Formats: sequence, structure tokens, C-alpha cells
Amino acid sequence: MIAQAQRQDKLHQWQTQQRQMELNSVQAQLDALVVKAPYSGRVRRVRWLEQVGGQVKVEIALQIFNE
Repeated sequence: MIAQAQRQDKLHQWQTQQRQMELNSVQAQLDALVVKAPYSGRVRRVRWLEQVGGQVKVEIALQIFNE
């Protein structure tokens, strides 16, 4: 019984580590993201909406510069 609980705990830890690695990878890709817009500005906020397969849907807030 204890051995089974330990195996389940190790599996849970491994799954958590895998999810964190995936999240870190996606976050790094978002950090390096270049957004092309008809306005000059910079990305102020990225809100994660969902991930399906290899695609990520996000909402991007831009800070617009008056030039």
C-alpha cells in the first residue's frame, strides 16, 4: 500500500515537472514573440486563453506610442 502511494506520488511529481517544462517552453516562445501591427508600440500584456494541440490562443494588449 505504501509502495503504491509512493509510485503515485513519483508519477504525480513527474507529470508536474513535464507540465512545468511545457509551460516554460511556451512562455519563452511568447516572450520572444514579435507582433506586427499597424501601430508603433509594444506588448504590454499577454493573456493566455487556451491551448489546443500545438496552437495557443492569447489576447495581446498593446501600448501604442504617439509619433
